[in-house]
Amino acid sequence: MCTRIANAPNGVKVLDRTTGQTVTWQNGTSVMLLSWSTDISRQCGVKDPVVWSVGWSSGGTWHWAVLGAQWTPMYFSNEWRDYEDQRHRKLDDYYVGRGQGPCPTYYWT
Repeated sequence: MCTRIANAPNGVKVLDRTTGQTVTWQNGTSVMLLSWSTDISRQCGVKDPVVWSVGWSSGGTWHWAVLGAQWTPMYFSNEWRDYEDQRHRKLDDYYVGRGQGPCPTYYWT
């Protein structure tokens, strides 16, 4: 499922975990939601403890990063957990466990 960056008037910086470079996304940037995690430290998922693993393609290469839910229009977990993707799987099925740390260095525990 795809979403767009929102609520980021000055853009949001993420660590491209494919290249190791920092990327700045502006409102409207499109990314694919891959999976989600609960941020027990609340350093990445600041306003809602949900953190997304997101992906995008650039220059023929697949990239991925970690993004706090506050930067998407799908803000509160109770609003989207029952949403079904094109394969009729609920987004709640994409839960990958708990993690912690700031978004650029977020890791799963």
